[in-house]
Amino acid sequence: MATAKTPAKRVAKATTAKAASVAKAIKKTMAAVPTVTIGQHLPDLNATYVGIAGDIVGGEPGHLVRLDETPPGHLNRKDAAAWAEGLGNGARLPTKAEAALMITNDKKKAIKAGWYWTNEDYNASFAWTFCSHGSTYIGSKSAAGGALAVRRLPLQSFNPLGVVEA
Repeated sequence: MATAKTPAKRVAKATTAKAASVAKAIKKTMAAVPTVTIGQHLPDLNATYVGIAGDIVGGEPGHLVRLDETPPGHLNRKDAAAWAEGLGNGARLPTKAEAALMITNDKKKAIKAGWYWTNEDYNASFAWTFCSHGSTYIGSKSAAGGALAVRRLPLQSFNPLGVVEA
């Protein structure tokens, strides 16, 4: 005796088939699009991918990259900020949170030992700094320290499915 399929079974079978088709399409799309991983060097940007950084005052979350360029030597805070901004296209010194993300995700130990400026003031005479081992301190803005430049990229810049928010 043949068993008749109930409407619920037909719907379940169709739903399962559709889900499998969608999953296959996503897998195919993802395979065709290059992915970006933390610590990956991005030669076209002359930068290394750090990760997704959260909101900053007046800004949006975005992909954070650490630029390859380094200043010729140690700089005071004012000169370090001017050097970073002079690289153009939104380059700047990192915030404390971005510095922490850079250090945490520096699995290849590409950041040389030392201390570096952030773009955050402590007061008129001092600014926040960070060390390659992960600590943050305050330093006199007139002291000579290291500088690393970062840039934020829009989240959709590495969006593998090309989804654009309305």
